[in-house]
Amino acid sequence: MARSKKQARVAETVAPPRVGAFSNLFRGKPADVASLFARYGLESVQIQPRWNLGLTEEGGSFDVSECKEISQPFVDAGIQVAGLTASTNFVDPQISRRRRLIRRFDSLIEHCQDFGTQHIITETGTLDPEHPWSDFRDNRSPAALSLFRRNLTPSVRLAEKNGVTILLKGYLYHVVHSMESAQAIHEHFGPTVQFVMDPASYFTRNMVSASTSFLRRIFEVMGEFCPIAHGKDVRYVGGTLTTPRTGTGSLDYREYLELLDEYNPDGPLILEQIGPEQLRETLDFLDRFFE
Repeated sequence: MARSKKQARVAETVAPPRVGAFSNLFRGKPADVASLFARYGLESVQIQPRWNLGLTEEGGSFDVSECKEISQPFVDAGIQVAGLTASTNFVDPQISRRRRLIRRFDSLIEHCQDFGTQHIITETGTLDPEHPWSDFRDNRSPAALSLFRRNLTPSVRLAEKNGVTILLKGYLYHVVHSMESAQAIHEHFGPTVQFVMDPASYFTRNMVSASTSFLRRIFEVMGEFCPIAHGKDVRYVGGTLTTPRTGTGSLDYREYLELLDEYNPDGPLILEQIGPEQLRETLDFLDRFFE
């Protein structure tokens, strides 16, 4: 752990969040993974739909029973299915690939509730033709945001039809890169398009030294339309943003936990950037705020 000094407790009125993780944290069949989640005291899961599904870039040929085979072991173990991962680059400049991935996204919208959740989660994307996480010179242009809105619109209509909420993940190097652009997208589409609360993904370098005030601001702008949160940290290495696991960077987690309790006390906090061997240490780090 990067932090060794004594952690300050959160306010006494603050309750611990419903901590969870991605379903691919552990290897094994869904029932085995759900059992490990329960053993570690995890209360929520974000499902990565990769267990023997007929799911390709062309879409999906799977059925309801296959979806439930993945989600039901978690439900039976008392673990909330917080959302379904469906990462899609909606502004991919390779048009044929973009269309294939959007078809896959739409297939998952149609089956989202079969996984036991109404939330489907995706990034917004980048215009970089080579790497889906890289920055690109035109990502913050009005034209890029307009392209994103246009390409997302049919999926929003499909989500409305199926009772699904699309949760977007902003990212400093993507088309939706700031709390202001996130707010604009939410206002454009309305309640069917909301966001994952993920402050570490928005930090510019000059914000790191003012972590607490930035956290307060992002919750003031986005807190009302972020039903789930992601847990990771923030660190700049060689001038580049990195987002390591919780407790290993400079994010003010005491403030983060208090704001989560203020704005969404019943919402899940899904841990990212973590391996099985790091889970116990990370959970201990969070627990110490409530000791």
